[in-house]
Amino acid sequence: MSTVALSRGNNSRRSLSSLSTTSTSLSHAISNIDSSKPAVVIEIGTKLTKCGFAGEFVPRAIIRTQFIDESLNLNQDILKGNNGGSRPDISVFFKFFKHIFYSHLLSMPRERRVIIVENILSPTNLRKTICKVLLELLDVPSVMFVPSHLCCTFPFNTDYAVVVDVGYKETLALPIAEGVTMLNSWEISNAGAQLVEERLRILLKDYGQVEGPGSQRRNLVETDWAKIEKNNTIEDISVRFIFCTSIERGRTIQEKGFDNKLDPISEAKLPLGSEFLIIPGYVRLSSKIESGLA
Repeated sequence: MSTVALSRGNNSRRSLSSLSTTSTSLSHAISNIDSSKPAVVIEIGTKLTKCGFAGEFVPRAIIRTQFIDESLNLNQDILKGNNGGSRPDISVFFKFFKHIFYSHLLSMPRERRVIIVENILSPTNLRKTICKVLLELLDVPSVMFVPSHLCCTFPFNTDYAVVVDVGYKETLALPIAEGVTMLNSWEISNAGAQLVEERLRILLKDYGQVEGPGSQRRNLVETDWAKIEKNNTIEDISVRFIFCTSIERGRTIQEKGFDNKLDPISEAKLPLGSEFLIIPGYVRLSSKIESGLA
């Protein structure tokens, strides 16, 4: 693990530190980085971004990473370093960070130090762009990059842990020893929230229904799917309604399939314009079973 802090001088930037440290000392440093004004903490994820102030128990805001600019929504590769090696669009990130400071944190950038909680697999080009925007354009005093997996050990006050990060596109398991990320022992899988959402779309196309006036039900049509995608209904369903069943029920399903005498799973309803989207119990249960995340 390499914790990197950058500060803004008169006409140059310089590296303050690039050394490994224990999670306890790093946590103490973050919480006391500025005694007068707590540092801003920003974690940029593929799907969601969390922002707030050091020392607080919950983020001030959780916003969509891609909602600021269409290019972030259409080209998530810039967050993964798969954009041909070119640097991400500076104007997009300038607009993104400016919105965080002025709309959600209600704070002047030049008055706050910034801590970026980053994925250990984040590309160098992304880090350079973030530094350029924050240090040169928004004039923040300093920027520190901290691995997200190391931050997960802070609440437990431990130097040893195995952190399993279930993200949008992948799941990453990484051991922590003496406050150091063991990069030679990490494991990754392509099973993530995106896989669940894709499976949920398939099941809804086959089994989902819409309930209109008079409790009349019909199958989903193209106009319904336009509303579903516009309102991010798939994400809403995956967070609120689908679940992992008990181990006993799961074993019974494995032995007898879904043609069994178990109590049926109740269906769920979500508003869809002036009508309601019906999510059958089978869909609520099967989305995780058949996506491999049960």
